[in-house]
Amino acid sequence: SSGINAEYGECPKGPNGEICSGAGFCECGTCNCNVTRWGVAKKTVAVTGSACDCAVSQDECIADGSGQVCSGNGECVCGKCQCGPKHRGKYCEICDLCGPLRCQTHIDCVLCRTLRMDTD
Repeated sequence: SSGINAEYGECPKGPNGEICSGAGFCECGTCNCNVTRWGVAKKTVAVTGSACDCAVSQDECIADGSGQVCSGNGECVCGKCQCGPKHRGKYCEICDLCGPLRCQTHIDCVLCRTLRMDTD
């Protein structure tokens, strides 16, 4: 259960519990992703990472119809968007502090100050 394989050394297991996530082979404690132990390419999605558990493709980080990785507001890491400080959402498509939405966030304060100015 520690990832030890007597024939190939110790390699990490992926989230699925398989050594090298079943997407590569273990050699001297290092996962060689996307190939079999004989060097033949595996017919799976290209992966990387110490346990071959990180997708290389950025397809999972592009919203349908967008064409932009993480809506242009973050970066794709292991098939998931990591958004910049102002953005959130699966594709970093939500920005609470941008454009007209910023007014919506502070509408109560704006109305309060406006009304208070009218009574002064």
